[in-house]
Amino acid sequence: SKEQLPVYPVDYPSPHWLKFSNQGQFHPLKYLFGISQILTKKLQNCKIYTNTHVNEVVDDESDKGVYVITSEGKRVDGKKIVLGTYAPINDRITMYTKMAEYRTYAMAFEVEKGIIPRALYWDTDKPYNYHRLTDDDTNPQSGKELLIVGGKDNLTGHNLGEFEDRYTDLEDLARKKFPVAGKLRYRWSGQVIEPIDRLPFLGLNPGNKNVYIITGDSGTGMTNQTIGALLIKDLIYGIKNPWKHIYCPSRKMTHNPLEYIKHNLEVSIPSYLDYVKPGDCPDIEELKPGDGCIIREGLWKLAVYKDTNGTLYKFSAICPHLKALVRYNPLEKTFDCPFHGSRFDRFGKAINGPANSNLTEEYCEIIPAKTRTTTVE
Repeated sequence: SKEQLPVYPVDYPSPHWLKFSNQGQFHPLKYLFGISQILTKKLQNCKIYTNTHVNEVVDDESDKGVYVITSEGKRVDGKKIVLGTYAPINDRITMYTKMAEYRTYAMAFEVEKGIIPRALYWDTDKPYNYHRLTDDDTNPQSGKELLIVGGKDNLTGHNLGEFEDRYTDLEDLARKKFPVAGKLRYRWSGQVIEPIDRLPFLGLNPGNKNVYIITGDSGTGMTNQTIGALLIKDLIYGIKNPWKHIYCPSRKMTHNPLEYIKHNLEVSIPSYLDYVKPGDCPDIEELKPGDGCIIREGLWKLAVYKDTNGTLYKFSAICPHLKALVRYNPLEKTFDCPFHGSRFDRFGKAINGPANSNLTEEYCEIIPAKTRTTTVE
């Protein structure tokens, strides 16, 4: 049920708030652990394989089903496959024209237990902000809990110099809205996928007969991915489900075509214009230890990182997804793609899709420092 709140319990500017009653807040890792226990202990034929990287998904669109190829060259066959990989690894273009990847930021502050009403709060600002409360598991007898304040999202790979400012703005917001907020305990960032029409994509992958996807969680993955699991189960078993067309991945972005066109131009044109721009630093010898940048060597753009011992790591700056150029993120020490949001750690390893492989080592070079007293980090 929902009701309009006459007064919001925190000092936010909007006078209009909706309350959804009978909701729940639970721990995502404990939820996943519970599901895994049910699957492996109560179902005889279910096995979970971790640390198994899928390189390729093949659907011959016949009744023979599908198969995947792992990084070890092993083939796994099945009748149907569900890709719950956050960012689909089997689609290079279609789905990524319909959604964008954002970095999102959060901070956790100590507060006296019970001083703020327990709920999950969202506003409708752009970028939006949210807050919630959680137990302090590190010291349950302290009489305190943690206030989590998050938001200030921005497109991955864009406005990289503003990341620290976003944390500053977020803390200012938290302390203004919650004067009771105490010591800052944690801060972190994550990545979310935002569909152009704000609805997730749950169902049959466009152009496939046997491959299903769950993506576009819009920051509410616990809810949307559970909906996706319920829906796709029905689709596989041929059971009619009224949600099918609402969340269909093949749906057209007709509600706001101008927004659809605007988004794709905003991420595509700047991404490829980076090819003709100079590098971030003309002389990598001036690069500080623990820092990185994008340089130009002849016709090539390279992603460069210098570790704390002075050793240089040089990789191709070309994102393996659609060949846009990555940019260095100084706050998180990553190389981020501004086109579709792939991210790589400072050593070129893929950490966020859609890229399904590392920065190519075709131009990889490791240059040891002249003097070195400790091992490479």
